[in-house]
Amino acid sequence: MSDELKKPDEVFNGDNLPEDLKWLMSHFGLPKNDPTVVLLAWHWQRVQNHNDAIQNSILMLKAALDLRIEKIQSSAGAMATMTGTLEELSFVLSQKPLLISRQIESELQTPIAASVQTCSALSNRLSALLNYTNTTIKTTTRRQMWACFVSGLVIGSMFIPWTYMLFFSAH
Repeated sequence: MSDELKKPDEVFNGDNLPEDLKWLMSHFGLPKNDPTVVLLAWHWQRVQNHNDAIQNSILMLKAALDLRIEKIQSSAGAMATMTGTLEELSFVLSQKPLLISRQIESELQTPIAASVQTCSALSNRLSALLNYTNTTIKTTTRRQMWACFVSGLVIGSMFIPWTYMLFFSAH
């Protein structure tokens, strides 16, 4: 494509016109030297030059779009594959609580039952120890009370003779 602009006289050659322009001239009875024909020939050449540029641009755009369309198609294929994988993952994750409860039932049921029995036995032993401790504390408290009473009685019985000796003895 030539970017320089040519004058209409340089473009016009009455015998070297496109077929469409020759038909227009014969149909409307225009002479070869009519300025309208010169102007039409000049515009005709300009349009033809730009058609080449437009065709080149269309081809470049098509090539660029073809690459992008291929990328979009490959991405769509990857997304379709990923959608199936995500659905499988979603199903597996939705089943996870069920699998965990089954695992607890199968693997941990025996140890948990043993732990419950051990805790129950420990609770029974601690209950018996608490009862024994309460009984021992009551017994000890009663013995302390008796010891205080007896020691008070002994001190009192010793205090009476001492006061008698102190006040009634003749020194």
